[in-house]
Amino acid sequence: MEKLQALRERLQELFEVTKERLVEFWKPLNPREKMIVGGAVAIFCSALLIFVASQSLQWISRSVAGPRVDISEVEQIRRIVSELGASQMEIRRFERMRAEMGDDFNFREHLETEARRAGLQIRDLQAARPSTPLVGPDEEFYELQLDLQSPLPASLRFLNSLDQTLGIRVVGLRVKPSFADRQRAEVRAEIAYRKVQ
Repeated sequence: MEKLQALRERLQELFEVTKERLVEFWKPLNPREKMIVGGAVAIFCSALLIFVASQSLQWISRSVAGPRVDISEVEQIRRIVSELGASQMEIRRFERMRAEMGDDFNFREHLETEARRAGLQIRDLQAARPSTPLVGPDEEFYELQLDLQSPLPASLRFLNSLDQTLGIRVVGLRVKPSFADRQRAEVRAEIAYRKVQ
């Protein structure tokens, strides 16, 4: 408390000294000089007031904009959480499929069964060297060719169903449409297969 009182007295003393100096400076000036100095002081005070006001507005706008950034971060976190939930559902689905497949799962038989379900016939299925960097080192790579003149909609449904099966990804697709029937095509696909452990 005493320190605060001493600080207050010191500031009052400093204010009085400054006030006396300003009065000593002001008195000897003639009216014209007083007008010039008064105008300069008024301009300086106006500029100072404008500067303080603009800084205050910037500070207020930053403090108001701050929560908006936080809201966007919250939205991003919500999106990540929903993606995580979707991933967990996908993992559960894969685990169910793995249980259904069992240890005696045969990749070729599975493809042939899926093709028959779609009303298609597999013409050729060959293991090959990966022709794309999309295939991981722990995946096997196959080139699949459906029967010539396969129905295009059924072929695409078949490949889509493969892409949603555990461990099987379609990484390349070539479709050569038939000129005689636009609903039929020669379909070749590149498939990556990761064995389920």
